[in-house]
Amino acid sequence: MTARGWKGLDGRQGDRGTVRRRSPVRLAAALAWVAVLALTGCVTRTMTIETDPPGAEVFAGGEYLGSSPVTRPFVFYGTQDIVLRKKGYEVKTVPMKLRPPFYQRFPIDFVPEVLYPGQIRDDQKFAYVLEASSTQAPADLVERAREVRQRLDSVPLETSQKRAKKKKTGHGTFPYPARSRHWWHRR
Repeated sequence: MTARGWKGLDGRQGDRGTVRRRSPVRLAAALAWVAVLALTGCVTRTMTIETDPPGAEVFAGGEYLGSSPVTRPFVFYGTQDIVLRKKGYEVKTVPMKLRPPFYQRFPIDFVPEVLYPGQIRDDQKFAYVLEASSTQAPADLVERAREVRQRLDSVPLETSQKRAKKKKTGHGTFPYPARSRHWWHRR
């Protein structure tokens, strides 16, 4: 401390009442960085699932997405199992591969996600054809069941299969032998 005021870290002397002003260049640079970070790029990802015939229920990952054609946003690329159902048609379960475009692969993905000031859209479309179900009359199904039962009854079984007894096991699990529970029952 001196008679006139205080000494700063840079060795210059100043008065107690003076306030150091920041340069306008630094302030402009800081505001420019804030604007750049606030107005950075964005990638919008959507998947569209269409079926022939339209109107099928669409499920992805156990979640109902809606009736086809359906468009939903997604976050991650990869494979999802989707289930397509419509009355009068076979239920169809198919793996749906959401493939990333070249600009969404590491390390390039940093540029469109953070640095590019515009918006990028990634729309992926999938089309599936449902097959009409072949339902049988209930009388035919009962008749087929009787035929199968008769064929199974005519197959001879060994005596060991007829009298299969469940083996008593201890509290051990396969492949470990059952042991006694208490330490004093050790062999």
